[in-house]
Amino acid sequence: MKTSDTHKEIELTLNSLDDLEKAKAPDDFLESLTNKMIFRKEQRLWVNRTKYAIAGMLVFTIVNVALLVNSKTSQRKEMIRSVAKEWNLKTEEY
Repeated sequence: MKTSDTHKEIELTLNSLDDLEKAKAPDDFLESLTNKMIFRKEQRLWVNRTKYAIAGMLVFTIVNVALLVNSKTSQRKEMIRSVAKEWNLKTEEY
């Protein structure tokens, strides 16, 4: 490419930039963006709380199952009777 062609291309490129205007956002753009960000933050907190609650329930269930499995048969029957009595449940003999 010759020097004159290069200068011509540069001038054409710079001239095309003369008509550019600054982009404008809608009037309520900042408010709507802020509201969306707040909603997502609250949603993330809700999801995290749910994860912790489920994890806690799983740990509780695993501990209870381990205790039931490791207990002796007579202790298991006594434990079931005790829980049934405490909660006023009808029991069957195991």
